[in-house]
Amino acid sequence: MQRVVPRQVVAVIDRLFSWAATQTSAAKKVGEASLESGKSPQIAAVVDLVENVRPELLTVDNAQKSS
Repeated sequence: MQRVVPRQVVAVIDRLFSWAATQTSAAKKVGEASLESGKSPQIAAVVDLVENVRPELLTVDNAQKSS
């Protein structure tokens, strides 16, 4: 597979899981979108893309590491 950049992964997530950008862990409500076993092909596609992101493009700052 060809190498991808992070914005391509974000675009795919936005297309497949349009509700994901508005989710917060503190505001879990009944009926909110969730990941179910029926979504495993879409999840696998996202994982495959993430695995092919060029490593030099992946950075995590200290604030993100501790959360």
